[in-house]
Amino acid sequence: MSSAVVDALRRLVAWFYALVFPSSASTSPFSETTITSPDGKGRATFIGLGATLVEMWVPDANGTMRDVVLGYDDRGMYLDDPAHPVFGAIVGRYAGRISNGTFTLDGKSYSLHQNDGTSTLHGGALGWDRRPWKHLSSSSSSVTYEIVDDAWEGFPGVVTARATYELLDGPELVITVRASGTEKTPIMVTNHTYWNLDAALASEPQTTVHDHVVQIRASRRLEVSGLHVPTGSHLPVENTVWDFRTPHSIGEQERWETLLATGANGYNENWVYDDAEDDTEPRFTIHSPRTGITLGIHTNQPSVVMYTAGYLSGVPRKHGREGECYGPSSGLAVEQQGRVDAVNHPEWGEKVVYDKSEEMVWRTRCRFSVQSPPS
Repeated sequence: MSSAVVDALRRLVAWFYALVFPSSASTSPFSETTITSPDGKGRATFIGLGATLVEMWVPDANGTMRDVVLGYDDRGMYLDDPAHPVFGAIVGRYAGRISNGTFTLDGKSYSLHQNDGTSTLHGGALGWDRRPWKHLSSSSSSVTYEIVDDAWEGFPGVVTARATYELLDGPELVITVRASGTEKTPIMVTNHTYWNLDAALASEPQTTVHDHVVQIRASRRLEVSGLHVPTGSHLPVENTVWDFRTPHSIGEQERWETLLATGANGYNENWVYDDAEDDTEPRFTIHSPRTGITLGIHTNQPSVVMYTAGYLSGVPRKHGREGECYGPSSGLAVEQQGRVDAVNHPEWGEKVVYDKSEEMVWRTRCRFSVQSPPS
């Protein structure tokens, strides 16, 4: 198919979205907004589709600017890549899986579109990551998008959400999502950025995140079934490959081989943070020995899903050479959110259901630094 035909089809889809979602549609789902930190050390670019972070440039130990997020050079692929790895988007109305695509509120059962086997994943087939967000405002260092979710997937009520990205000195990227509905409804959001702090330049080969050193302030994880749906139980991470309370590289040989021996194709688990109210120290830290870049993540969320992109394959690499593609472990998705399927586990006491007009606030801060020179 020629590029002209592809462009025409994308314009048709954008027009369709503007017709179907008139209260949320931007001028174009692919219009770009770039913001810069006041100290000039960070630069980020976004598009309206999914309120998506498409580039995040930070300096490495040598002062070279590197784009540390996975994505597409061809912005239209955020819409029409059939693999749809959800690069960089705000996910909602309900992030993660809802078991059997059903939940009950006040005695009434709701059935949702099941887009991941028997589960509803990331809000359904037309979750917030696949919808155009309206560009509300922007400055040199911040941008705000809005979406009005008319409950196409079967959720109760209409939810309006605003996502603000602010780039501070450091650099530090602050992401805040505020949402409320016209009816009582579950709301759980996340940002689905894939990080690779090696951040290969166009002249460099793509790397995996196996050498990335990770620390997670969590002593428990959710037990899940073969469908990645929680059983309701929590498992201790002590003396297991899921124990990152002290720093470990993702691909540390013995741990990685033990993980793969379980039938997994990498990490894809939900850790529950310890001391959920204490955000003075980062709850999740990533460090690249290759570039010296460190990312410390602070959040008001009680848990995190870490996904090492085990299913990623054949997706054209951003800033890559002709024919170069991302593969498994090319990036690390760090999804700050409530526990997966919490709407069906009230015994956890987690706040995922909001009354009419009650505001949900999700906030995550991504602080970049250079801890040591490249090895």
